[in-house]
Amino acid sequence: MVRAILHDFSDWQTVMSPDNPQERDMKIIDHQRYIHIRSDEKFDEWISTQALHEITLKMRRIEKMFKSGIVKRIDLSDMFREIVPLGMSGRLQFFRSYYGEYDAECLAYLVMQTVVSCNKYQNNEIVAEFADYYRKHEEIRPLFENNRRVGWFTDAAALRTFRKLMEKHA
Repeated sequence: MVRAILHDFSDWQTVMSPDNPQERDMKIIDHQRYIHIRSDEKFDEWISTQALHEITLKMRRIEKMFKSGIVKRIDLSDMFREIVPLGMSGRLQFFRSYYGEYDAECLAYLVMQTVVSCNKYQNNEIVAEFADYYRKHEEIRPLFENNRRVGWFTDAAALRTFRKLMEKHA
C-alpha cells in the first residue's frame, strides 16, 4: 500500500482544511483511521495513520542501524527507491506538519545520507532528481541544514558532500 503512494504525480497536502490548518480530512474505515494526502481530477488518495507510523518507525530503525554501522552506505544506496521519495513530492512537508520537526528531521537525515551514498556508488540519476526538487523547494532546506540528527563530527563530511551535490546540480 505504501509503495503505491510514492508516485510523484502530485504533492502531498500539508494543510488539509483551508479554514482550519490544524484540522485534517480524516475518515475511519473498519476501525482504521485514514488521512487525506492528495487529490487530482480522477480520485482522492488516503493513507492510514498506521502506515504513517510504520514509515516513521522503519526510518528511525534504519537511521539507528546506519549510525551504529549495521547498515552501510551501499545498503542506503540500494534502498534509494524507498528512502529518497520520502524527501520529495511534499512528503517531508507533510511529515513535518503531521508529526513535527523532530520526526521530519529523521526522514531528512536518511534522505541526505542516501543521496550522498547514491553519489558514492554512481547512482547519479536519483541525485540529480532530488537536487532538482531541493532547488525548487526552499521550505525543506532547514530540515537538512539545521538538522539536530546530523552529528557535528560523525556526519560533517556527509553534510559537506550533500551541500556540494545540491550546488553542483543547481
